[in-house]
Amino acid sequence: MTSKHTLWGIYIAMAVSICMLAFVSWLAYDRIRETGRRTEAVNHTYRVRLKNKDLLVTLVNIETGQRGYLVTRIEDYLKPYAESRNELKAVHKALRLLVRDNPAQITRMDTLNVLIGKKLSVVEYGIARAKSGLPVDTLKMQDGQIYMDEIRKVLRRLDSDERKILAMRADLQKLADRNSNYFLLLLTLVPLVFLLVFFRLLYLELRASPFSDHAGAKINRTRTRQF
Repeated sequence: MTSKHTLWGIYIAMAVSICMLAFVSWLAYDRIRETGRRTEAVNHTYRVRLKNKDLLVTLVNIETGQRGYLVTRIEDYLKPYAESRNELKAVHKALRLLVRDNPAQITRMDTLNVLIGKKLSVVEYGIARAKSGLPVDTLKMQDGQIYMDEIRKVLRRLDSDERKILAMRADLQKLADRNSNYFLLLLTLVPLVFLLVFFRLLYLELRASPFSDHAGAKINRTRTRQF
């Protein structure tokens, strides 16, 4: 009976070990996926901040090209202006796509869209006057500067929110990394523990087996007493 019970113990230990290993493996896999999601969230925030800077740089290049042309009336200054104008739409669209899951940022993008449109109208108006040989309209230039200042304010608020989001997501990423390490350690220890239990039960089974040396010695002693 002892041998039979030990054998059943081995079977149960094997079954429990396999189930626990599968469960812990699933937990570790889920934690690793969570770490990946948190890392992607952090990277996403970095991309938003970089694209935000790209948008400002593009607008500054447009403004610089316009001013250079208004002062010198040299056509070469319109080349960086034209290149930046072509790039602006793509940068603006990319930034909007990146923040599409954030209603507050989408509202800011709508505000930016209006302000950028007004700024570009002033820029185009100034260039058109210069090409016609007319003097610079200083009042319009002041309006353009006001629009640019407002654009910078909106971009700063957008970036400020992203910095807060980044700090929060970075903390969550660190937590996910720690949890993943714990589960990977658990994934290593659980099979080891059940393996030790399994070998212990197997050892007991072999000792209780009628074919083992220990069992054979007990049988011989019993026979000796009978004679």
